[in-house]
Amino acid sequence: MSTTLPVISGRRRLPCRGANHAASFVIGTKGYLVRSSAGSNSAQVHEYDPVADTWTTRAAFGGGARQGLRGFAINGKGYAGMGYTGSMFMSDLWEYDPVADTWTAQAPILGNGRNRPGAFALGNAGYVMGGTASGSGANSQLWQFTPPGLMSVLPEAAPRFTCWPNPTTGALHIASPHAVTAQLYDAQGRLVRTLSLPAGQTTVDLSGLTAGTYVLRAGAVTRRLVVR
Repeated sequence: MSTTLPVISGRRRLPCRGANHAASFVIGTKGYLVRSSAGSNSAQVHEYDPVADTWTTRAAFGGGARQGLRGFAINGKGYAGMGYTGSMFMSDLWEYDPVADTWTAQAPILGNGRNRPGAFALGNAGYVMGGTASGSGANSQLWQFTPPGLMSVLPEAAPRFTCWPNPTTGALHIASPHAVTAQLYDAQGRLVRTLSLPAGQTTVDLSGLTAGTYVLRAGAVTRRLVVR
């Protein structure tokens, strides 16, 4: 039995030094790449024409240089945003108009910014999911973007809190996309503390607790902790 393998043919190289953690999307018959280069203060945009096998430089991304940004396209417009600047996790989203060759700021994701999330378009909406949020580890949120600028979190992806380091010797960092009340229980199921956690990142001191295993619970979400 013979097997036909796909043919991979070489195409024109990028008109730059390379691309790492870049965003991409397709509008019509053209592909777009949004990338930042080392030492650059802007994110370059390149348009690829597969028929002519050519790259054309377009207007620089409106949000500035960063890594880990993501993109998608809806109804003839491209969208890119989020990522990490080296000092800040970004939550912004920008719209690209290929006719006017311009970028326009859109509604951001509420709460913490995120680096290297997943992104895709489906029908007339774009979706952004997961990513690393402000050093708190990967999250499970799913956001839906519907033009002309409405960003909303989907109820199927209820916000979850994250905590680190685990095990801990005292200081425990907790990040939550929304304010929440959590309960800390020991291994015998006894309530040890009640914590009022603000939206974002906070640090609680567990150094006064006896070494052992604990459970931190907020609603239906639980985390097993080890205190040393």
